[in-house]
This record gives sequence, structure tokens and C-alpha cells, in this order.
Amino acid sequence: MAIRPALIRFASDKVSPHGVRPEILLALQIAAPLFAEYEADCIITSMTEGEHTSTTLHHKGLAVDLRSHHLSQTDKLGLVDDLHDLLPPYYEVYLEDVNGPNEHIHIEYDWKGAV
Repeated sequence: MAIRPALIRFASDKVSPHGVRPEILLALQIAAPLFAEYEADCIITSMTEGEHTSTTLHHKGLAVDLRSHHLSQTDKLGLVDDLHDLLPPYYEVYLEDVNGPNEHIHIEYDWKGAV
């Protein structure tokens, strides 16, 4: 079976890439082909816009949220594991609000001392 090309999409026109740092763009370049392996698009639901807890680095352009509702539970967990394996340890990757209305994959570049 051929793997289809990786596709990165924005969930809506409210998602803003303004101020996103290169560290997050690199993470997206790694994430998109992984989503394609699971036969799903990499859909960005939030970057620097919107309301976020004060503990995340969205406001500094160092975090991104990716849609997970279009994946099976097995694929969600596999994708998070794959991202952990491929991204260096200073990237935080986790499934947030599991099975909730705001469930998503959160990726954050959090190299202590680099931000």
C-alpha cells in the first residue's frame, strides 16, 4: 500500500500561525508524514491564538494543537508514541482532554533555558 502525501491543514480561518517559532514548524514537518501513515490529515486546531492555560507556550509560538478526533483510539496512542520516538526529549507530546470535547495532541517545544 502506498502512503499518501502528507497534508497539513488548518481547522479554521481562526487558527493563526502568526509568531510561530521554527521549532514548531520542524515538529509539524515530522508530524504530518506520521499522520499520513495513519491515513489521516494533520489538522492544526490551535497555534498562537485563543485561550490557553498560562503553563503552555502557545503565547510564545512554541506550542501547537493537532486534531485527534478523526483517529481511532489505537491510532491516537500510536501517533503520540511515534512522535515521542521521533522528536527530541525537549518536545512535550501528549494527548490532552482524552475522550473529551477538546481532545487533541499537544506538541510543545520546552527546552529549559532556550525560551
